[in-house]
Amino acid sequence: MSYFEKMKNLMYGKDLKGIEEWLHDDFLFVADYELMNRDDWLINTAKEFGQSIIGLYDPKCLLENEHILVFEGQRQYEGNQVLYTTSINFRERKVWRTLVNRIPL
Repeated sequence: MSYFEKMKNLMYGKDLKGIEEWLHDDFLFVADYELMNRDDWLINTAKEFGQSIIGLYDPKCLLENEHILVFEGQRQYEGNQVLYTTSINFRERKVWRTLVNRIPL
């Protein structure tokens, strides 16, 4: 299974345990001026799952190899429709760094 398919299955399935197992111990998430470590991101994601937020609408894979995944999709953010361009770097086949660029539409 590709990283992209695995990511979609875990997020749409709201599989927090599976996501936690897939995250590297040194995971960091960066979006704009926001920085979260592994524990903070898991707490935030659990809250979103509880609010029925499942992530991006119709994400599209732009690039994938054994070291990086780049994809984009849209969602609501602070009341506005936003294009998310996301790059994920992998270490030891686990999600190590995630960088999100939110582009207002």
